[in-house]
Amino acid sequence: MDILQLFPKLKEKSVTLSSLEISHRVFLNWKEKGLIAYTPEYTEKDIENEVSRKRIELNFFDALWLLIVKELRMFHIDLSTIRKIGEFLYQPIDTSFISKLNPESIEETTKKLLPNKISDMVQEVLNKELLFKGLESIPNDYKIYHSNIGSLINTVLLFNNSPSLMIYKKPLDENIEVYIYEPNSEEFFFSKKGKDFRNETIEKLLTFSIVNIPIRPLIGNFFENEKLFKHSFSFDLLTPSELELLKILKTKDFQKIVIYNNNSVDFTIEKTSVVDLKGEQAKKLRRTLGLKQYEKAEVFYRNDKHLVVKNIIKQQL
Repeated sequence: MDILQLFPKLKEKSVTLSSLEISHRVFLNWKEKGLIAYTPEYTEKDIENEVSRKRIELNFFDALWLLIVKELRMFHIDLSTIRKIGEFLYQPIDTSFISKLNPESIEETTKKLLPNKISDMVQEVLNKELLFKGLESIPNDYKIYHSNIGSLINTVLLFNNSPSLMIYKKPLDENIEVYIYEPNSEEFFFSKKGKDFRNETIEKLLTFSIVNIPIRPLIGNFFENEKLFKHSFSFDLLTPSELELLKILKTKDFQKIVIYNNNSVDFTIEKTSVVDLKGEQAKKLRRTLGLKQYEKAEVFYRNDKHLVVKNIIKQQL
């Protein structure tokens, strides 16, 4: 089970530069410097009408990458360095370590690092030959799902974890290293070596110059930011039940909505005259639903009806 099956529309192009608050001039400069590979797609109708310039629209992966670029530029990191970071993110995930694992180790790793409902689904591909054969058969257009940037999205949307993109180097050394850091994985793999990942993390902080870009808040922007939230529909990021819950919030046809959070404190939205789809409560609800940070949600209607929405994995066949 992977993000390709659960979110097949992430490769569709719909995000505009204005939604990302990036000017056309800046985007073209980044494109010219090799930060992003973008080619406009012309339909037969466009060709017939001799359309020479189309509005720039990006898929989820490229949109997330440009949000990362914006963060890196705020640290005044030069474009050539950012290009190297982008090259790493768009590379295929390194699966060479799997060939060194026996079936028992693969099963242990899967059960430890993946949520139970996903771990159960991947048992069928624990066979290494079947796994590698499946990766080789992926069409070119969908290989982005199994890139490093795809793994960052997987980690947030499927595994409900909080990865970071870590750029580090030795002080006074110009050569950088790019690393995907995720606490749960770090804890597991270092424990296999008899080490404490926290000590290893502190040692890295004391030894290297590091820029750390957390990914969950950037993906959360697709649910909190009004300009980006409209694209969550085209990417099919929300289940029908979650969309219904947001509709209920907008119509205000409820007395109370209770969200049972699986990461922190539960929260309640009471029916008042100030409930607004654009308010902070609505942003928090959209983020919680989109990032699947809840176990269930209960809606108590004005007419005493009761609705329960559970956090389930949306599989599209």
